[in-house]
Amino acid sequence: MVFPPLGIGDGALRPALRRLAAGGDGGAARRWALIGLVLTVLAIGMMTRALYAGT
Repeated sequence: MVFPPLGIGDGALRPALRRLAAGGDGGAARRWALIGLVLTVLAIGMMTRALYAGT
């Protein structure tokens, strides 16, 4: 199975998805996806905070 390119920073998730496709349980893929989600929300929050920091 070939996975499409996901984006910058998916270096840890891509091997976990390959293991999932090979018959793994998906625990590592789920963990890396959750870490990516948390980091994305944190980055968006920090960018939003930066907009209003001067007011």
